[in-house]
Amino acid sequence: MQKTLLKIKNLRNTKKKSGGKMKNQIYELAEYLQQNHLGKENGISRSALAKKLGIGENRLKALRRVINEGTEINKLVSTSVSCYMCDTEAECVEAIRNTYKMAVALIKKARAMEKKMGLQGQVSIDKDVVEVFKEEK
Repeated sequence: MQKTLLKIKNLRNTKKKSGGKMKNQIYELAEYLQQNHLGKENGISRSALAKKLGIGENRLKALRRVINEGTEINKLVSTSVSCYMCDTEAECVEAIRNTYKMAVALIKKARAMEKKMGLQGQVSIDKDVVEVFKEEK
């Protein structure tokens, strides 16, 4: 446990674009969560986790995103209330549902902003946003 924590601290000043070092951080974060924060009952706040690992919250967010969107690590990191490595299928489903809820909330916010500015239906959605909803099922 302590060894992993120290490795992550030593890598905290690496550049985002350095693929090899970021990859190391991703694996080390996944390993740390697997060992210390497996399952919802063992969750930790995002700020406490970032502080414990000696990295910024934005860096932690980027690492979590890569873990959740990538295929190399076959677990999800949930961050709705606390940060933890999902241990059960139910926890994974809950994490995915929470992500969908956030996406819907953002769409509602954008529509409210359009309405407020009198631009209802006048703001076009970028092609890449539409493509997300057309992806394979």
